[in-house]
Amino acid sequence: MRKTLYFFWSLFLLIFFILIGIRFYNSYKEIDGINCNTVQLMDSLSKNTTDIILLTIVHEGCSTCESLLNRNDYKQLHFRKFYINKFADKDSKLITQALFTKGFPTTYILGPNLEILGNIEGLRYFSHKMEDCLRNEKRISDIKIPHIKEDSVLQLMTLSFKALSHFLLNDIEQVKQYALQSLDRGSYFFNNYLMFECYRSENNIDSAFLYRTKALEHIHKVDEYIYDNLIDTLKTFVP
Repeated sequence: MRKTLYFFWSLFLLIFFILIGIRFYNSYKEIDGINCNTVQLMDSLSKNTTDIILLTIVHEGCSTCESLLNRNDYKQLHFRKFYINKFADKDSKLITQALFTKGFPTTYILGPNLEILGNIEGLRYFSHKMEDCLRNEKRISDIKIPHIKEDSVLQLMTLSFKALSHFLLNDIEQVKQYALQSLDRGSYFFNNYLMFECYRSENNIDSAFLYRTKALEHIHKVDEYIYDNLIDTLKTFVP
């Protein structure tokens, strides 16, 4: 009898933790309890014109990510909270690539109209940085992008994020507009990659090759980790 109870209890715990793991793995689909896909997520974010929103990038099996999401100081932040698993699907990964996410968890503080007010990597000084950004209106960026001035990173990232929102909707003219504005703030892999995709979709081979070359000029060690699949796309591009 005792062995039977032990067996069923063990089975229950196993199923419970599997379900928790599946929920965490697919968490990018959950927006305030409403199931949606990545395009719907970006649409919801882009239509926000009044609120502060927290977007946290996580991945499955990340104990630090789970620690953040379960911390009281995180739970007590009275803002809408979204979180995305980088490896859930291609579009989720694209979001993290636009935002140059290299560590987990990374929390992005979004204002109205997809404006990125700050970003925080990991747990260290999380509450202090959040308070500085939200109450003291400091622009905080733990993320540094090679060859981009520190005071340009958030603006550049905001414009690339807006370009991506239109890219997911296949609105090529708007992608170009925001990607070019992002390039005005500084050239990095992703804004050049978006321009490559725009011209490739239009079958403008000369311009596509131009931005392919520019994007590949920005391959550093960190870029190889963040953009591995996009780099492969560029290197294997045949018109």
